[in-house]
Amino acid sequence: MRGKKLVSILLMLCLIAASGQSLVYAEETTGEAKKENVLSIEVSNVTNTLMSGLAQSVAATISQEQAKLPKYTEEELMYLSCIIYCEAGNQDYDGKVAVANVVMNRAKSDLFDHVNTIEEVIYDCERWGRQFSPAYKRDSNGKWTTKGSSLEKALTMYQTGVYPKDWQEPQMEECIIAAKAALEGEYVLKGEYLYFNMSISKSKEKCKKNGKTYQVIGCHIFY
Repeated sequence: MRGKKLVSILLMLCLIAASGQSLVYAEETTGEAKKENVLSIEVSNVTNTLMSGLAQSVAATISQEQAKLPKYTEEELMYLSCIIYCEAGNQDYDGKVAVANVVMNRAKSDLFDHVNTIEEVIYDCERWGRQFSPAYKRDSNGKWTTKGSSLEKALTMYQTGVYPKDWQEPQMEECIIAAKAALEGEYVLKGEYLYFNMSISKSKEKCKKNGKTYQVIGCHIFY
């Protein structure tokens, strides 16, 4: 009996010991799991921070690249370049930009509220008649037409890249540079002038008589 009791006691002790080891192992396992969980959270936080920073960096880069993009269309550049070519192709840089400034002023002016785009300004012929002489010419019936006009010829050269005379291509390139500058905000006029012509003396007298300011650039007077 005593032997059996001893065996029973020993078995119980073994079971208790085994149970204790299991508890310790379970605690250690739980502790490791907690550590892994904490580590996982930390990794997740770092990843989120990095992704957030990356997203901000990408967004900033996109914004910077978008800022570099032209704020005008190819069509706007074409029409503005060609009207500069026709009106001030032989003028200096400021003279070219000044013509572009007038065209763009009209597109924004309340006085010319019937035209809102560069193309509309250039071809304006309704309210007060032809505004930019290179845009039209008289047909055989004496009516205004764009066919065969100086502007039409300039547009054809611009679009095709074919220039009948050697001096025309470099002059067009200068006009394109001036047009781009104006479209990007360069302004050489001293006022929000809406008109220009080559009758400098006459226009000066009119401006002085009416108390209007004016500015002479090259062969043109702007007012």
